[in-house]
Amino acid sequence: MTPSITVPLSGCTLISRTNNQSQTSDPAPSEDIFIFIANERAEQITVSLTVMNDDRSVIGEESTTLSSKESIKVYTGITETGDYPYVFSLNGQQQFEYTYNVDDFRLQNGLDIDISVEENDIQVSAED
Repeated sequence: MTPSITVPLSGCTLISRTNNQSQTSDPAPSEDIFIFIANERAEQITVSLTVMNDDRSVIGEESTTLSSKESIKVYTGITETGDYPYVFSLNGQQQFEYTYNVDDFRLQNGLDIDISVEENDIQVSAED
């Protein structure tokens, strides 16, 4: 199973969930970069995300269980340009590893990443 487009992220902290879960307000700067992970499957899934800086030191990790049609919003913590490798796992199995190249445009505009876990595929996209 191959995601549709290569797009990466960085330093993760769970910010909010849909489906009647509590929400925390977003950080103030408009250039914040988030990763949205959505479970479009009929069953519950467990997702894990590990974000690293360019020397592969872990700068963020998040793991959570999502019910069917539930989604989460993850704050990446990216504050400067650079390459940010990240690994996405589903139900304990690594699905892909990408590197998100954050240039001045992406940083200044806070371009987000979307990961959608579909019934038979995982879709990854980023704003441009």
